[in-house]
Amino acid sequence: MIFKKLTPDERVAVFGDRAEAWKGTLSSEQFIERNHRLYKHPFGQKRISTYALIDEKKICASMDILDIELKVKRKSGIESEKGCLLASVITPKEMRNQGYAKKLLSEFFDARPTLKGVGYSDIGPEYYKAYGFAPQKVYVVEGNATEKTLESSPSIELKEFLTGLNTCRQAELLCHSENSAFVAPDPEFLDWHLERYRYFAEITQNKLPEKNTYRLIHSNQEHLIFSVPNFAKNLLEGLRVTSGCIHCEAWLSNEAFRLGLKGYLYWDVLPPAHSYKHEWPVLRTGHQNSFFVDPQLCDWW
Repeated sequence: MIFKKLTPDERVAVFGDRAEAWKGTLSSEQFIERNHRLYKHPFGQKRISTYALIDEKKICASMDILDIELKVKRKSGIESEKGCLLASVITPKEMRNQGYAKKLLSEFFDARPTLKGVGYSDIGPEYYKAYGFAPQKVYVVEGNATEKTLESSPSIELKEFLTGLNTCRQAELLCHSENSAFVAPDPEFLDWHLERYRYFAEITQNKLPEKNTYRLIHSNQEHLIFSVPNFAKNLLEGLRVTSGCIHCEAWLSNEAFRLGLKGYLYWDVLPPAHSYKHEWPVLRTGHQNSFFVDPQLCDWW
């Protein structure tokens, strides 16, 4: 059995399994084309690697590793460290429950014991603990689009949004224990995210708004919002929303209505007043008591 980094041409072999598992409202062909677009993006070309476990020329399990930057709290202050985003861990359907994904993860992380990273577990919080990841529960907030009378919320340039987001996250990080961390705001990473939504707009014959980043001010408090219409799901997705902010949720509801969408969706680390479900981002810093600061949809694959 061989553990190896796949070439871009070899990586295409796993697209079918991924489509079967995660295509959602897309057709398999659309999901695969979406993947091609994301890997052709500058971020995808430079900062995504695909690893696989291969037995007799058959891919038994595969995963993506995205190169990102983390901000980690140390005794000396907040330090920037290279990290990874673990994504798209999958085993072909006919080969599941034989330990291939576990062996793949062990091969990668055993060789990189000090590597910091984040991920997202769609199979519950326990699975990735064996590889040094600590879970952080978030709440998936969904609601219907509704017209509301709100104060104006001017759009802001992406650079201003990223600077403000970094400042907000640093302030929160200082309130948590040593070795806690957050994903550093990154313009290339966020534009790579937008490529997915550009594709959704294209296949539904829509167009994304020119601006996606906003500053909402309520009662002298500033809230930064990054929202993008997902025309494939008919939802406005809040890729970054201030946790526990009912005014931000009202803004998303109104903006979804303005764009002709049926509703909105975002993550919150605080439980909302209405119904929700849980998701599980995970953080790897070498310490199980570390806290993942402000995990949001903009931080994921």
